[in-house]
This record gives sequence, C-alpha cells and structure tokens, in this order.
Amino acid sequence: MHRSLILMCAAATSMVTGRASAQASHPKDVPYVVVNAIFGGFAEAFGGTLQFSNGTTPEGWRAALTPPAPAVVVGGARFGPLTLTVFELPRSANVALLIDSTIARSGMTLGKGPSALPGMSAFTIASPSVSRTYCSKSGAASVTQVDSTPTTRLIAVAITADPNSSMACHPEAAEMAAMSRAPLQVPPLRAPPGASASQGNSGYGSDNLEVSAHIDTTFTPEELLTHYGKQLSSAGWTVSPTAIKGDDIAIRRLTTKDKQGNEWRGVLMVLTGVRDRQLTIRMVKDREQR
Repeated sequence: MHRSLILMCAAATSMVTGRASAQASHPKDVPYVVVNAIFGGFAEAFGGTLQFSNGTTPEGWRAALTPPAPAVVVGGARFGPLTLTVFELPRSANVALLIDSTIARSGMTLGKGPSALPGMSAFTIASPSVSRTYCSKSGAASVTQVDSTPTTRLIAVAITADPNSSMACHPEAAEMAAMSRAPLQVPPLRAPPGASASQGNSGYGSDNLEVSAHIDTTFTPEELLTHYGKQLSSAGWTVSPTAIKGDDIAIRRLTTKDKQGNEWRGVLMVLTGVRDRQLTIRMVKDREQR
C-alpha cells in the first residue's frame, strides 16, 4: 500500500473537513474544488478520482473497522482501490490499542515484512504501534497517525481489496525479513507515556547501522536521552553518563557488541523540531574488526 498515497488522501480529507493541524495557515473548511485542484493530479496518477465524505465514513467502508468512542469520524476519501477514514481521538486515549484491537476483531492479522525487520523497527510507543499494516485474504489495512494537536491525534485507516498492495502481506514476507536481518540488533525502545513514535529513515551495511524516529512529544532533548538511554543500558548497551549539548540538539555516546562479539560505537542523538523530536541511533563497527 502506497504510504505517500495514504498521507495525501488523509491530508486532503483533513482540509475538506476543517480538521487539519491548528498550525496550518488556511480557513477552517477548504472548498472541495480547491483541494481537488491540489491533489487531483496525484490521485489520477494512482488510478482514480477523489471522493470525500465529511463527518461520516466513505462509501464502501467496512463498519467493523470503525473504532468505538472516544474515536470520532472526521471524514473519509475514496478512489480506485483505496478507501480511507480519518478518526480523531483524545491524547488521553490509548490510541494504538483502540485502533489495533478494532482491526484485529475484524478478522485481520498483523502483517510481517521488511517494514518490521528485526533490529530496524526499534522505536515503538508504550502500546502497539500507531503505524501498522494488517492483512487478510480479502485485503489489507494500514494505520497511520497523520496529524496531532496538544489535545488530539488524527489517525488514518486505509483499506484496499488487494492484500498484495503491501509488502507486509506477501506470503514470503517472513522469509524476506529473516534474510535481511541487520548486522546489529537494536532493542525495542518505547516512547514516553502519552507520546508516539513514527518510523524515520533507517538503513545498514555490513559495518554500519542507523535507525531513526519522529517522537511526537514536548520532552526536552535531555529528557529523551535519559528516557531512551535507560532502556539501552538495560539491554546491555553502554551509554555515556553525560550529554553533549548544543542549540536544539543533544547527544550521548554509545557502545555495544553484536552476537559475534564485535564492538560497535556510535551516538544517540535528539534534534528538536517545531512539533516533534527526531531521535537517531547511528552505529559503526570498529575498523580493525571489519
């Protein structure tokens, strides 16, 4: 399932229904003709035209995929094989658990694939992840947080009738994940209570690895370093006791060993953005061991 397509539909839906971010500089309700002029070309490239619903789920939506209160239907969009609904939930709600349990009850199961490679999807939230893909023989469902305010979160649930539209639903996905195992395993890292983490850029080679995430929180860089540093220490990693600080950035040095006993060195780094924090772990294996 194309993540860019899902985010585009969710953004357009939020604009039409007037539920886009409070920081966005536009009127509460944007006319459909304006939204279609902006996003319509992208929709056509994916094989359909945009159709919106405001305050209700779109035509063809499966009722079993609608979570109970306190979730509120913002609206939805549909074109081609993709049907999407955006839900608004209070930050105080266990968003991930509510959405995930709803989808699980509909008969779908959590997908397995390269997006969840061991050692590469380190950053999670305190409950099951907000960004997930579910599969069934009749299709796939993708759950993504698309926006937030100080009091609410906007969650998009997109469904398609083609389960093969997502790598996570391929029958050979588990085998692909095992073959693509990273050289250094990063332990699962939970975000602070009330915060969520969305996967950032990740990659690795035979002697290097980088994983990152965007953390939706107001924690300071130093507080995040302490929070994640304790988890890494509990997993056997060595974390420097003091942080290197600069303008909107904080870093702590890391060392650990892989299963073969090779030593890896790197950093745990936090960059401060306007609305979130970018957390990155970057590691390299000592040259003499390569």
